Amino acid sequence: ATAWSQCLQRVLERFFDPRGNDEQSVQTLREALDELERTVRLADYQEPISLDVVKSFLDGQLKVPSFGRGFLSGRVTFCQMMPMRSIPFDVICLIGMNDGGFPRSRRPYGFDLMAHEFRRGDRSRRDDDRYLFLEAMLSARQCLYLSYVGQDIRDNSVIPPSVVVSEILDYVERGFVCNNQADGLARLVTHHPLQAFSRRYFAKERGLFSYSQALCEASRWVGAQAPEPGAFIAQALPQPETEWRTVELDQLLQFVKHPTRYLLRERLGTVLEERQEFLETREPFRLIGLDRYGLCESLLQYRLHGDNLHEMLPLLRARGEIPHGQVGASVMRKEFDRLEGFARRIETLLPVHAIEPIEIDLVYGDMRLIGWLENVAALGLIAYRPGKINAKDRLSLWVRHLVLNLLSPAEVEKTSRWIGDDNKAFMLQSVDGAAQYLEVLLELYWQGLSRPIHFFPESAYAYAKAYVNNKPAPMMNAVKIWRGNDIVLGEFEDVYYELAFRHSDPLDDEFTELSLEVFEPLLQYAEE
Repeated sequence: ATAWSQCLQRVLERFFDPRGNDEQSVQTLREALDELERTVRLADYQEPISLDVVKSFLDGQLKVPSFGRGFLSGRVTFCQMMPMRSIPFDVICLIGMNDGGFPRSRRPYGFDLMAHEFRRGDRSRRDDDRYLFLEAMLSARQCLYLSYVGQDIRDNSVIPPSVVVSEILDYVERGFVCNNQADGLARLVTHHPLQAFSRRYFAKERGLFSYSQALCEASRWVGAQAPEPGAFIAQALPQPETEWRTVELDQLLQFVKHPTRYLLRERLGTVLEERQEFLETREPFRLIGLDRYGLCESLLQYRLHGDNLHEMLPLLRARGEIPHGQVGASVMRKEFDRLEGFARRIETLLPVHAIEPIEIDLVYGDMRLIGWLENVAALGLIAYRPGKINAKDRLSLWVRHLVLNLLSPAEVEKTSRWIGDDNKAFMLQSVDGAAQYLEVLLELYWQGLSRPIHFFPESAYAYAKAYVNNKPAPMMNAVKIWRGNDIVLGEFEDVYYELAFRHSDPLDDEFTELSLEVFEPLLQYAEE
């Protein structure tokens, strides 16, 4: 150890020429080397010591803060609260006076019997800290500054300060009177904003100031440029190009099901990410939601095409539509058996020989509708889906039903049917004046290409149905569907609706007018 100490002392003398503040750092290294030699001498250890041991010892020595050094080393002194530091200062700042952080609490060891039978005279760290706080407070000559975290960073709730700070505030409130009685402790306690660029720092508010020129400019910019909350699209967009007047049937169906999404996606090119559920942390043993609906849709198509159940199993497993192992096979058989009755209902309406799709080319004014009308049988238009019938299903069938009535193919009834797997169905009778109703939808399509129209299928259907049936307060039915509840999500929860109507209530006069304009004729010709 002596040889190591002498060697490293020579290294210090050879490679370092301390001047000014560096002298204290070199002196710290010399004292650490002297401590190495003294420790080994006290241990009476005469064996050689490796370099790793020396480095480990010095590392431990230099990590221990030297509280005695640097105290009064300059104009501002940073130090820990320790006894016998009650030296008068003009300004004393105590930082971190948080509840639970000061006075410090020490969790006793399990073998510490004194902690379980505390007696007068036993040392208490909390009492020591309270005394240190009293010493620091008495040492302040002009200003005593106390700082603590008073608001929760997550929910902005109030957090009380250390108990010693609360005691001081209570004492001052009881024993001192300010010039203005209404001020109270407001003259003592300063609540800082949560952001450094807050305008309060630059508005000459008492106790708040900032030296940052950049944050000052940012504050002025925010105050001058921040717009009032308004609609996502404040005014109508320019009318689209002429080619938009030619619309395919599938495009019109997409529009009537969700006009706002169609505008943002197709016209503005804005594709928003739909809400995604959290990934499962364990292997699923049953299918719910969209996973179950996707499986049912696949099984129904396989069943209507006459595919074998055993041949479908490996295909569904490869596509990841069913759980692994025997559980997946059981789930598939259960859903297949449930859909059997639904498939038989559909087969009674489907033609033995499929009718070729009918070409669509209809012109109304400046608008032209093109495409193909499929799933047409002698009994009319047939549509189905392995799910409960909703407003979008009715609206989709209504659009195609109007086209069927306008085309009037030979040997085909001008009726349309939609079949759901909840043992329910509805039929649309032959429509008089189908061209008028289709023109209304095409005009609505053209308006929806320039601004988000206030038409929301589910809420609109709820309103129109209640209105047509003369039920009281039909708007309440629409509001329930629009807002939802604790169990069912509201229609407003759609990300496209939230973006377009986040600062407004779209259930207004335009909503009621469009709801009746679209759904009232549909309800007139519908038969449950």
